[in-house]
Amino acid sequence: MPTIIEGTRDLLTKIIELFTASHSGSLSVDPFDGIETFASLAMGVTTQTAIFTPSSGKAFTVHGINVSSDSNIVDVTVEFVASNTLIYHLNVSNFTTAGVSLMHIDGAIDEPIKMTAAADTFILVNVHEI
Repeated sequence: MPTIIEGTRDLLTKIIELFTASHSGSLSVDPFDGIETFASLAMGVTTQTAIFTPSSGKAFTVHGINVSSDSNIVDVTVEFVASNTLIYHLNVSNFTTAGVSLMHIDGAIDEPIKMTAAADTFILVNVHEI
C-alpha cells in the first residue's frame, strides 16, 4: 500500500527515511494532486476576455492546455495579461486542435487567464490554484 504524503515536511521526511540503511521501499508521488481542469467555449470574436479567474487572494499555475478552433486562418492567444506572460499561442488554419500537456506557468495573485480569438474556440486548461 502506498504512503500518502500530505505536505512538504512529510515528503522530505519520507525521502530521508528511504535513503537510510534501516528502511527500503519506493516513494509514490501523484503529479496531478490538486490540479483542476476548466473548460471554456468562446463564440465569435474575443479580445483579452477573462475565461478563468482564481479565487480572491489566490493565483493559478497552468500545467496543461488544449485549444480547438474551427476557423480559417486565425490566431488564438491565451495569456496572463497583467503580468505579460504568454501561456499558449496557436495559429489556426481550418479545424485545429493542439496543446501542451506538461508545463508550469505561474500567474500573479488574482490574475485571470485571458483569451484572444477571432472565431469559435474551445479551450481546456489544467491549473493548480495556489
